[in-house]
Amino acid sequence: MDLMDRFEQATSGGPAHRPLEDRLVAGRRAQARRRITRTVSAVAATTAVVGVAWALQPGADPSSGDGIVASDASATPDPVVNSDLSDGVVPPPPTVLFGYDLNTARLEIAPGVTVVRQVDDPVPNDAVTSAAAVVTYEGERKWVMAAVVRGQSGWASDLVATSGRSFEQWVRELTVLNTRGMFSNGPYEPGWVTLDAAGMLTANDGVTIVEQSSPARIDQAPANAPSAAGTIEVDGARLCVVARKLPGEDADITYLAETEHRGCGDAVPGIDYPGAPDAS
Repeated sequence: MDLMDRFEQATSGGPAHRPLEDRLVAGRRAQARRRITRTVSAVAATTAVVGVAWALQPGADPSSGDGIVASDASATPDPVVNSDLSDGVVPPPPTVLFGYDLNTARLEIAPGVTVVRQVDDPVPNDAVTSAAAVVTYEGERKWVMAAVVRGQSGWASDLVATSGRSFEQWVRELTVLNTRGMFSNGPYEPGWVTLDAAGMLTANDGVTIVEQSSPARIDQAPANAPSAAGTIEVDGARLCVVARKLPGEDADITYLAETEHRGCGDAVPGIDYPGAPDAS
């Protein structure tokens, strides 16, 4: 089934809500992530992952400015609304809007979330259960995605849907950023680029450096440290990169989804380090 066929499918009958697994880590769109911070620590042996490119097509979501979700609105089933407002008690804002129970791999949708469209299994790995969706929550349209390796690791993320962004590309970026790290039982470094002593990025096999600048901004790396920031393309995803070599440490490289920091560059936030200037 190709991507557009998946978008033609709407969910029906959302699962009953129950508390999300405490060990499921929520993604934070405005926060710089070092390696795979949205993936909880693994408890099984490392498994090889074969990346399969997901066919990218325009027209993912009305808010992307690229088209529409379904070509025939008359064929669209009613959206799924997950509600838990019994006895008139309004629950506190959920930590995770859309995620999987770590032990059962059951998809859990937070109260108040309306699922407009859902794509099942966008991660091309048989060991990973995943889903992505266009939803509304408290009057705001969002893109959400979650993945889990049952009993081992999982992650969830959401992004406010705005014009000029592609839902498909966002899902691809999160897939590339997070999938391989789910199988690691220790610190994970994808090794897409390296940073040399002069502060320049070098691409490894299968990676294209779209642009880079050196040094990185002072809120991303100290002035006396080799550093660079840029944009790369890998496995059909475009990612922002901030790399630096702090004194006495190995090179530290942060990868971020380009759709969350449109165009990279100044859109990428500062990355904390000892002595970093106060961003406030």
